[in-house]
Amino acid sequence: PDCQLNVTRPELEALIGREETEALYRLPAEFLRATARQDSCACADAEVFVRRYAVDSRPWNPFHTDSAALTVNVALVDDASFEGGRLLACCDGRVRELERRRGEAT
Repeated sequence: PDCQLNVTRPELEALIGREETEALYRLPAEFLRATARQDSCACADAEVFVRRYAVDSRPWNPFHTDSAALTVNVALVDDASFEGGRLLACCDGRVRELERRRGEAT
């Protein structure tokens, strides 16, 4: 899609470093352990991409359900550094705004 850059694992390592990449790839398995879920997670086939949202070109993304079994969303900047464009999630039967700092994964 427009405004999306697909990134391979080697490309991600070149961008953010090996340790940080390994930490991101561990998150799904850590989540499954922490929630005592038995789902299988093949993190080796993880798809990584960066999406750009901007008021003049792509101001929003409609509500949707991801097709992946698990999704990790990493904030590239602090939410407090711009107006609008907040990440919303349906949790516990209601819509919630997830405020995040740069580098925080949800």
